[in-house]
Amino acid sequence: MTERYRVMRLDEVDGYADEGRPRWHMIRAILGIESFGINAWRATEAGQVLIGEHDELGPGAGGHEELYFVVSGRATFTVEGAPVAAPEGSLVYVKDPRTRRSAVADEAATTILVLGTDVRSGAFAGP
Repeated sequence: MTERYRVMRLDEVDGYADEGRPRWHMIRAILGIESFGINAWRATEAGQVLIGEHDELGPGAGGHEELYFVVSGRATFTVEGAPVAAPEGSLVYVKDPRTRRSAVADEAATTILVLGTDVRSGAFAGP
């Protein structure tokens, strides 16, 4: 890594996957990003929950607005109880931290890039 930039492939970003669970790529931690949250989840099989149902208000939540980008594969998001089909290339933006959201991989190797920041302060505050 130079002091000014770094280039990596997602497959080079450390992460982990418990048996039967998607792989978490810890982009923010590996690159040392402090101003916003960014991570990726890759399904190891179809039907896996990639983004667990949550809002951004509870204990430990960052108050984030979040952008989900489906890098590969297909996912079905559920936003406020409504299903949202999200094929490769889709952007799903959830502005209000009170909004409940989740996503399930419709096929193996579905990869979702997640970006977020704290809307309460305008600065990132979280893992």
